[in-house]
Amino acid sequence: MKMKYILPMMMLAAMPLAADAQNKSGLVMSNLDKTAKPADDFYQFATGGWQKNNPLPAAYSRYGSFDQLAENSNKRINSILDELKKKTYKAGTIEQKLSDFYKLALDIDRRNKEGIAPVKPLLDEIAAAKTKADLQNLQVKYAMQGLGVGFGTGFGADEKNVTMNIYNVMQGGLTLGAKDYYLNNDAATVAIREAFKTYVAKMFQLYGFSAADAAKKAQKVFLHETSLATISKSRTELRDPQANYNKMSLKQFKENYPNIPLEALANGEGIKSEYIQEMIVGQPAFMAGYDKITAAEDAETL
Repeated sequence: MKMKYILPMMMLAAMPLAADAQNKSGLVMSNLDKTAKPADDFYQFATGGWQKNNPLPAAYSRYGSFDQLAENSNKRINSILDELKKKTYKAGTIEQKLSDFYKLALDIDRRNKEGIAPVKPLLDEIAAAKTKADLQNLQVKYAMQGLGVGFGTGFGADEKNVTMNIYNVMQGGLTLGAKDYYLNNDAATVAIREAFKTYVAKMFQLYGFSAADAAKKAQKVFLHETSLATISKSRTELRDPQANYNKMSLKQFKENYPNIPLEALANGEGIKSEYIQEMIVGQPAFMAGYDKITAAEDAETL
């Protein structure tokens, strides 16, 4: 299989077919449940057929057409990679790189044998960072990989001028995804928190820390993320498009949040400063809180 054919195939596998998009642009009648009265239960009427024909898979808490598309894409990509790993290819080719990467992902024995050795240089670099300035230098160095930053960024259409793309800055830093997992105290949520702390402690132990030291470090991680959760918007609050659209200039961002090196981080990702002179800050209160946390917490916690 030639290199020039591989990437187009991968791209096609990751997209819904154009024919499907055109032919199914209208209502799919089989998705309806015509036995339900729309005035009584519109959701059942509109989706009952879909639910019946597409039972909820065990691995999902919800399952819709986009989940189905993702599953189908994964299957197509998997079939391509399975074919690639059956052969050997010339060093440096796309086929060789994809094949080797896929084989490595499947080689559990090798990964267990190597342990943390492949990432040890990076971990040692982090361990050697003793000051906040050291940490910021590392954040900039590894910005392309998104390591060590408690907020998210990305480009997207300007919701008030969709002919333009604009830089977006939004809250982040929560491993568990939503603030409720850190702040709610029902039994199920508490159990999730404890499992999270156990997992983080295990990661520190795998690095080489004793069980006692690993538990202390896991607690620090949890407390730091809890401080971020406290200043984060809830999922309900994030649904308000007006409240989460706050345009400002790069100059204003620097003035409002002096402890967040946004421009340096963007440059580290390969984004020129000229492209972030104007941006949307989704949650200004979070960024203000994150700015204060960055100034107040010690380097080890950060």
